[in-house]
Amino acid sequence: MRLLIKIVIKSIIIKISGYSERYSVNFFLIPIYFFYGSILVLFQVILSLFKKVNFYYLDTKRIGHFVVQGSIFVNTVEKNSINIFCSDKIVCNEFLYKKIKKKLFFLNRQFVLPIIIFSDFLNHFLPLKLKINYNYVLNRKHKMEFLNKLNKKPFINFSLSEDKFGEKIMKEKFGLNKKDKFICVIIRDEYYLKKLENKLDLTDKDINDHYRNYDLKKFIPSFRSIERKGYHIFRMGKFSNKKLNIKSKKIIDYVNSKYRSDFMDIYLIKNCNFMISTNTGLDFIAYLFKKKIGYLNLCVGYINFLRDNIYLPSNFIFKKNNRKLSLKELFEFNVATNLDSLNFKKNKVQPTHNTPNEIKNFLLEVEKDSHSIKTKKITKNQKKFWNIFINNYFNLTYGKIVFKNKNFINKSYISDSYLSKNSKWFLK
Repeated sequence: MRLLIKIVIKSIIIKISGYSERYSVNFFLIPIYFFYGSILVLFQVILSLFKKVNFYYLDTKRIGHFVVQGSIFVNTVEKNSINIFCSDKIVCNEFLYKKIKKKLFFLNRQFVLPIIIFSDFLNHFLPLKLKINYNYVLNRKHKMEFLNKLNKKPFINFSLSEDKFGEKIMKEKFGLNKKDKFICVIIRDEYYLKKLENKLDLTDKDINDHYRNYDLKKFIPSFRSIERKGYHIFRMGKFSNKKLNIKSKKIIDYVNSKYRSDFMDIYLIKNCNFMISTNTGLDFIAYLFKKKIGYLNLCVGYINFLRDNIYLPSNFIFKKNNRKLSLKELFEFNVATNLDSLNFKKNKVQPTHNTPNEIKNFLLEVEKDSHSIKTKKITKNQKKFWNIFINNYFNLTYGKIVFKNKNFINKSYISDSYLSKNSKWFLK
């Protein structure tokens, strides 16, 4: 009996800790939420006799989660029900939040969260199965749902006055006219998560994925090449402790600019010619506005198949014999879809980022493709890559979900410049 009590208490503590991390709520406030929530749930059950009421939590602290969940909610919430939302206590982009509040009904989180937490707790430990919707877990299935709905109009609409204000900032502060070409580049570094570490309640996965951070200096030759083609380059981001030391009016260190704002983050991506990214949450803003993205892809399995983006793979070294791993071996070593540095250590694998020359060739490839009206030619190396990739990816749980769709069509590409140079060992 004592053992059973200990197991139950331990399960309750683990569950409460999960609520604390997920919803940014102090651990010791959760019991108060239970008491408050029990009253509110009773009120909700009574109200549901007349009209169905759904409660939702929108994760606003990380922009990728914010955009994906927000877009899904706008497109899928039950129209004949009362749908009530709350945000996290951290809102990563106030402009985005202002826009989504015009589409969804929000109440104070102190009212909504107790209902969600108490309902989930009862449904977990008791066979009551209260019919309250509370979608808070963002996974790859949700991202696929988000990508499938991109043909619909984005929930972020700019008014005429907002468009004109953005044009004014571009001309007066950055020296761009409306017809000038520009790209957005997002280079992930450690500073954003480090700055907000205490506020974001980071998981072990967040802490151990530092391999996703890139060296800014490796991009400078690429910026110069794109600049010579008549583009302005905006280095995006919210925080960074590293400055882009280049003397050029066309290469703009926007992340460190005094004119950076939540509004301009969205405006720039909406109006750019294309985007280069190292896999960050801002990518999903580009998806909303159907912008082509060139990805420097540390994890080869992180591919959004439903968009015609281009991916540049990174190299992985097997430490035991200092040998580069082929595409097939990336799956065999369990590093094709896993970014956790602890996993790399366990498998004796060392990820290495692309060289400055590889990055430069890749950006030029994306630039050329961004304004091409012809369908991209499927090369022999592309076919070989996808044959190997799909045969191995299908064995993964997520792969089975993706490829069992009879209407599935892969629209993405792997960098031709990379494959032509590395096909002998990478595609063996």
